[in-house]
Amino acid sequence: MNFGPLPDDWPDQRDTLHFLAAHVLGQARQRHDGMFDLVPSPGGFATPSVGPDRERVRLVGGSMLVERVAGETLRDATATTTVAQIAGSSLAELCQQVGETRQLFPGLFGLRMFHQIGGEFLVARELGEPGRAE
Repeated sequence: MNFGPLPDDWPDQRDTLHFLAAHVLGQARQRHDGMFDLVPSPGGFATPSVGPDRERVRLVGGSMLVERVAGETLRDATATTTVAQIAGSSLAELCQQVGETRQLFPGLFGLRMFHQIGGEFLVARELGEPGRAE
């Protein structure tokens, strides 16, 4: 398999995906069974299907998909998929899509520290301002 050149913004993309994996996808899985793991999925990565509604959260391209299957048997099962665009969404909006808001403060704190350590002090300051999560 041959890979082409990486895009110029690859480090930023990698950092964003790492952050979302830890603070959104990982927390969605932990809510169900206390575990933290991700699996490969077509075009990206995801949580395994967990919980009574077999919830799976996937990152594919620039979208986050929350997939659920509810029903006692296969005959009466209903599948739903909620799609959220990552670009332009706040951490609060993405956390709400997966039903996980208790990790919002640690997530914002982690994002603030990431930018502060990287020398991006104005960005870090904005993340620490009240009402930033909205």
